[in-house]
Amino acid sequence: MTGSAGRGAAQFETGIAREEAGFAVTLNGAPAKTPGRHPLIVPGAALAREIAKEIKDVIADQPGALSGKGKGAQIAAPNFRIAAGAIDVITHERGARDRVVADLSGYGATDLVCFRCSHPDALVAAQAAAWAPLTDWFAAEFGASLSVTSGLAAPDHDPRALAAIAAAVGAADDFTLAALSLATRSAGSVVIGLALARGRIDAAEAFAAATVDEIYQAERWGADEEASRGREATALDLRQAAQFLELLAEG
Repeated sequence: MTGSAGRGAAQFETGIAREEAGFAVTLNGAPAKTPGRHPLIVPGAALAREIAKEIKDVIADQPGALSGKGKGAQIAAPNFRIAAGAIDVITHERGARDRVVADLSGYGATDLVCFRCSHPDALVAAQAAAWAPLTDWFAAEFGASLSVTSGLAAPDHDPRALAAIAAAVGAADDFTLAALSLATRSAGSVVIGLALARGRIDAAEAFAAATVDEIYQAERWGADEEASRGREATALDLRQAAQFLELLAEG
């Protein structure tokens, strides 16, 4: 796959090349680099092709937008940015993978889907409808149940459930872990993140589960501009994480 574009006299082409470690994205026939100056090699051709297309489009429209970690518009080249984070941080930054695994695993102790209201009835019903299927899925998927509470203190979880979360997160390859990190942090729930990564829910369902309380409040008291922007950012993050995971799965 190649693409070309130009700005004045400048011309460039993007493409992909099969490598022993996966598929390299190329720019003018040379291996493309991440912002950290590492080779931009990803596991599958589908993801590599999409990243090559993103690079072509962004360089044509926003020269310089791909430089630096996480700089530029959030929506610009999302698959490139997630892949670059996986390569530059998780793979190559000393201790980073262990820190990410520990951080994401830590969400389990106080996971969003385990804190249920005792009133009002409408919110109780909304939380149960969104979150009970996820905690039921978790129990079936991992063979251990997470506890649910209506209090402020952290639930008293079965240690096997927390160990299962840590094992699942730790078993993810670096690219899956980067997308899982984006989804978990955005949703505030590693259960939602794992369900998205394992295909139990899609991005829209992940967003609905992550924003039950906020949507309830907005429907009754009116939309708050800042809160609405926060929900839009959450929806975007989850869509981008889901797309990256889908491309990874295509191989």
